[in-house]
Amino acid sequence: MNAMNGFWPATNGAVLVNDIDLYRNFDLFRNELGYVPQKDIVHAELTVYQALDYAAQLRMPADTTPAERKKRIDEVLHDLDLAERKDLPIHKLSGGQLKRVSIGVELLTKPRLFFLDEPTSGLDPGTEYNMMKLLRRLADQGRTIVLITHATKNVMMCDKVIFLVRGGHVAFYGPPEEALVYFDRYRTDQERREKDMEFDNIYIVLEDDKRGSPKDWAQRYQQSPEYQKYVVQRLQERKGATPAPAATPTAAFRRITGGATRRISTMRQLIILSSRNLNILARDKLSLALMLLLAPAIGLMDFMWKRTLFDPVKGEPTTITPCSSWPA
Repeated sequence: MNAMNGFWPATNGAVLVNDIDLYRNFDLFRNELGYVPQKDIVHAELTVYQALDYAAQLRMPADTTPAERKKRIDEVLHDLDLAERKDLPIHKLSGGQLKRVSIGVELLTKPRLFFLDEPTSGLDPGTEYNMMKLLRRLADQGRTIVLITHATKNVMMCDKVIFLVRGGHVAFYGPPEEALVYFDRYRTDQERREKDMEFDNIYIVLEDDKRGSPKDWAQRYQQSPEYQKYVVQRLQERKGATPAPAATPTAAFRRITGGATRRISTMRQLIILSSRNLNILARDKLSLALMLLLAPAIGLMDFMWKRTLFDPVKGEPTTITPCSSWPA
């Protein structure tokens, strides 16, 4: 995923966005990318609205007015069904609500490419279903969403699915419903009688070394009709397409984003981050109290401590014992 979104460029191959090399023109698409890691990166001491507001101040264009910023935050809160929780501290949210706040931070800039790492991990089945429905709705709004997941109950909501085996070999790429048919060919008659094919069974098939090594699975897929349809044919269509006359990085970027945007200055970022940290400290009363009391406490201890650890005890002579191993 980091290779696809440009954070850790791959050593081989290329990532194309509208036929433009992402690695060579990463700055052009920086505002078009959204990335939600597996670990939530929001500050638990802030309220939902405050977390989104600080993120909006840092990420939205410098000429965005407070009214425009508030309008965008309210839109995100509505899309994520968090409007009624906007004044609630993040540490009081449920797991699903916390994940939605992390997604909301990235949605503020309206990214067209959205990457999520295990967005449903640790969620109960009902919350997982609602999270996948949310991602499906976001995709229907015109975004391309790429997610990594091991929770396969709701994979049918995706348009395409890719299964990777050890070593990074591609075992399948195509629509999820066709994946079930494809891997069902490699199940035994007994397994078919026991239960219908589900996505969980695909893991069992792929992890069984008796049914093939990672390279075997890659070769099987490359020899399959699915590979010809969803990989070879699409690559041929792309090569055969006539490029647009204005398909330069700058022109394509302007078509997508509507033109370059003004970034906030370094000083402005420092002010926003400082304000956020002070707000966090003010809400974390225990840490604030410890920080304020630590320096006076150390000074008081130094004042009251009459002798150091290495001072001789009063009334006892101080002696120095020579070491026989010292050189003369």
